[in-house]
Amino acid sequence: MQVADPQSCTFSFNPKGVKIMHHTERVIEDLVRATCKGNNDIRSAYLMRESLRCLVRLAKTEKMMEIKSNSLKLSCNTGKLSSTMYTAP
Repeated sequence: MQVADPQSCTFSFNPKGVKIMHHTERVIEDLVRATCKGNNDIRSAYLMRESLRCLVRLAKTEKMMEIKSNSLKLSCNTGKLSSTMYTAP
């Protein structure tokens, strides 16, 4: 049974079929290389890379929560209640 390469998840393909690394992934790789420079410990580089990816996901989630909160406030201020707005019983 083959396991998918976790590194392949961070790439997308352009119309010519060439792998393109996303900007965030490039920055993460640069930080990992700079931090683990001279240290050939694969495990520490892996842990650093995954920790940075988790931080990126957390930041994206926080940003979405902020956007949803602001849109809810805006819809309430204009008198248009959102259908997804929570109302206390």
